[in-house]
Amino acid sequence: MNHRYVLISFILFLISVAGCQLKPKDAEGYYDRGCAHMFRDRDINHDKEAIQDFTEAIRLDPDFAAAYQYRGQMYYGKSKYDEAIKDYSEAIELCLKHTHDKHRYTPIVSCVYFSRGQVYDKLLKYTEAIKDYTESIRLDSRSLNAASAYLARGNAYKKVNKLKESEKDIAKAKQLQDNYKQLQLKNERSSKIK
Repeated sequence: MNHRYVLISFILFLISVAGCQLKPKDAEGYYDRGCAHMFRDRDINHDKEAIQDFTEAIRLDPDFAAAYQYRGQMYYGKSKYDEAIKDYSEAIELCLKHTHDKHRYTPIVSCVYFSRGQVYDKLLKYTEAIKDYTESIRLDSRSLNAASAYLARGNAYKKVNKLKESEKDIAKAKQLQDNYKQLQLKNERSSKIK
């Protein structure tokens, strides 16, 4: 059974990197290869390779917001919180520069604010975390991601003894999660009818 899991994991890895060049020539190539490393088995070597590729993508294209976002995510996973905050902040700033394409960047910025809020939460900087969760919610208040932001903000409020706000946010998170579950059930039923 274990050998089968290893074989399946290896096949999935090969599929994920099949589209990535061994020696990328541009920022997109390094970004794609960084993503492939990122989603491989999460050992230290793959993290290092992913960070190197995202760093090279940024060197080649300093306005590559997604490369900053994912490198920040890698830093967060390695408990390099200052670096994560710096990358998330740069990703937010770059996305906000592209406000002409609002519909494309709003969900991304919302996720990055949420991610940076998580870093602040880890650092026990609850005021900053609450600000980032609030901005994430402002940008995307109805999705399942918003449910996570409401829940995280509710927990941060609890840590700073704002219990009314905490209860309100946790209730809103539950409501959004319930709405999402109902929508999933409705979609499943309608697909069975066809």
